[in-house]
Amino acid sequence: MTRSFKIQRFFKWQKLVAMTFVFSILCGCAIKRDAYSVPKVLLPEKFLKAESVLNPIPDPAAQGLQALQALSLGETLAEWWLLMGNPELNALIDRVIANNPDLRIATLRMAQLQARMDVTSASLFPEVNLPVQVKTEAPTIIGSNTAGKPIDSRRTYHASLRADWRPDLWGEFASQVDTAKLQLWRSTFQRDDLQRTVIANVVSAYVEYLSLNDRLRVAKENDLLVSELLASVATRLEIGDATAIDYEQQKTAVYQVRATIPVIQQQREVVLNRLSSLAGALPNHFRLSEQGLDSIRFPSVLPGVPTALLLRRPDVRAVEAQLLAADADIDLARARVMPPLDLTAQVGYGSQQFSDWFQPYNLAWSFIANLSANLFDAGKRSKEVEFSRAIHEEMIETYIRVVYEAAREVDKSLSDIKMTESRMSLQRISADAALQAWLFSQEAYRAGALDYLVVLDSERTFTKNEEEWITARQQRYQGVVSLFSALGGGVNPGIALPGEGERPLALKASSDYGALLTTSVSTNNTEKPATVDTRLEDDTAQRRIDFQPVGHAENTSSLTLAMSPHLVLRLPVRGIDWQQELWHEPGEHWLVEVTGLYERTTIAPAWRDLQARFALASDQVLVPHQLGLVTNEDKERAAWFRIYIARNPDQAAAEQLCKALQAKQQRCRVVWVRRTDDDDRQSLAPVFNEAMPLEAEAAPPSQQRVAP
Repeated sequence: MTRSFKIQRFFKWQKLVAMTFVFSILCGCAIKRDAYSVPKVLLPEKFLKAESVLNPIPDPAAQGLQALQALSLGETLAEWWLLMGNPELNALIDRVIANNPDLRIATLRMAQLQARMDVTSASLFPEVNLPVQVKTEAPTIIGSNTAGKPIDSRRTYHASLRADWRPDLWGEFASQVDTAKLQLWRSTFQRDDLQRTVIANVVSAYVEYLSLNDRLRVAKENDLLVSELLASVATRLEIGDATAIDYEQQKTAVYQVRATIPVIQQQREVVLNRLSSLAGALPNHFRLSEQGLDSIRFPSVLPGVPTALLLRRPDVRAVEAQLLAADADIDLARARVMPPLDLTAQVGYGSQQFSDWFQPYNLAWSFIANLSANLFDAGKRSKEVEFSRAIHEEMIETYIRVVYEAAREVDKSLSDIKMTESRMSLQRISADAALQAWLFSQEAYRAGALDYLVVLDSERTFTKNEEEWITARQQRYQGVVSLFSALGGGVNPGIALPGEGERPLALKASSDYGALLTTSVSTNNTEKPATVDTRLEDDTAQRRIDFQPVGHAENTSSLTLAMSPHLVLRLPVRGIDWQQELWHEPGEHWLVEVTGLYERTTIAPAWRDLQARFALASDQVLVPHQLGLVTNEDKERAAWFRIYIARNPDQAAAEQLCKALQAKQQRCRVVWVRRTDDDDRQSLAPVFNEAMPLEAEAAPPSQQRVAP
């Protein structure tokens, strides 16, 4: 080995060590962080107005409430409307959850963002291409032609395998993937928040509809009463005991009452239209009964720790995901300051003769490593880092604002319930007194001991107080709807967001969420107790909590509640083939696909709604087919499916069912599935196809393979 060769090798190793040192310094400046944290939010230990739900509190010894049954609020929030005990409302919520267009659009957005996340994740891997080129050039050398000579041309053939890759030295692509993943999670919470508000709007509108039914019933009853009084005045007018003025005034009162009836009916139609819109239906396919507010119950809520309840709200969790995504964007901006390394490798064959194209001597290859460092950009990249940090700080303030706003909503709802309950109690007394005054005035008038103007005034007073009584009851129910919505009711709390770092969501004990009494503690006897179907695996497994309402410290004996650890609000839905056992059955199956994407929690309501509105056979089943899944550490956050009604005898039966669905605005299509064999194994890969007309069966439809 010569001395010059040793010197050259030394300088090569010196360059390699220098490059490694530079890369180490750069990596130390911009390595992606492993954890993103959510700041802690300072919240009080109890809601400020929590005592309003038990005011006044009955004496436990006198009322026999020492073992008052209570339900875990955390276990009831997901389906809180069931506590109101109205089957029509339950069916209406099922229909809305299954068919609300905004919820369907939000589910499709989840699918879009999952596809976007998959596209972003692909940036971590090399891109391999197969370029094939046949090129003809004329002239072979530009400017080499002379006048009068033919133009020379040249044809070349080239085929190669090319790989391009940008190693993620600074964590740019990893940060992009984290941002895309968190944005996907954000979309799942936004969908849940939309479901929370939609359910609250439905229950609120339904309560208004029931109150309008009561107002309509009262108006019709008053019409009968004032009409009877008008007949009495007419009789007295004939015998000379009343004047024409008395008769005309009473006639005015009668038609004033009758004039309110079409107004109330119009208001009820407006509410029905709003409910039909929420249910994704036209008004001509949407009907409700004429029951009133007595058909629903009023649950008494004892909210627990604010951090346990408010941090589970989907709007809070959506901002939490956006906050973490903004934190990941900081690393993304920092990584883009660093010089990227682009690697390109290409190997292939090239020739000027087609016959010599793939000869060994025409093999060509190349490898390029390109590291491009920016020397001057007027601070463009560094300002992007500052911009990302400013966005992150804004999201911190937004997150705190949303949490505090949620706490204010809960306290406002509790205060509204307290005030409306007091108003309702007083208004009931006023309405009863006005009714008695009107009845007494009628008797006195018939006996000739009272002027008619007093009768007319008492009649108007009673009508006004009766309407205000109904309004007070409606507002009280609206308050409890707002309370459940403010507590995050209507959706499941979900799981912690992916990634390392501080996450505020921690599953609390049932006593931390609060309790829900199974009997009303209101002194108003007109309200029905709130009862829920509870099932305990072991009666001795009940855990007891001691609850001392705030503001009642003078009551030394605490109210003991028996907390139910296992609550079943609704029986499991039968007829849903979650295991897809249908694929194991031989032969062909004709299915009816109910159009749209369905999030997992909406499939059971959709099946209940289909069974309630359509004459489905008892042996028919619903087959969900999963298309998307969002998980963290093997825990499911969200999943969406297409659903199929199975066990149709033949194509004609499936088409008939689909027509019945379409007649009531339920979009659908007929598909079929069959078993296939793959590599001598029993492969259960169904092939879904759009059904062809019976006369076109000779031409098989195009097939689209869908994994089970």
